[in-house]
Amino acid sequence: MPDLQKMIQVLLDKSVDIATRDDVAMDLASYPYDNVMEALHKAAVDPDEDVLVAASCGESLGEMMVARNKLEWDYLKLILPVAYREAYEVIKREKPEWIEKLLKGG
Repeated sequence: MPDLQKMIQVLLDKSVDIATRDDVAMDLASYPYDNVMEALHKAAVDPDEDVLVAASCGESLGEMMVARNKLEWDYLKLILPVAYREAYEVIKREKPEWIEKLLKGG
């Protein structure tokens, strides 16, 4: 298993190049743990976050909710629009039955 703490540090470190942070955001989707979701959420709500990284964080959050079989509105309600769109698309594709609840705000 990779060092998730190191991956989280890389994700949140804005001095690391965007491509690396984006790759980490996508790779973290494979580890649907609370601390990983919290880190992705932290990046996805940051208004100063790079749009590519924020989008990947949203996509990963959507994938993790699907893997956990739980729509977690608290992780979605404040994320940047680009991140929300990515999470929404994953959920729409994988769990279309959640869309009505999602559109009502959780």
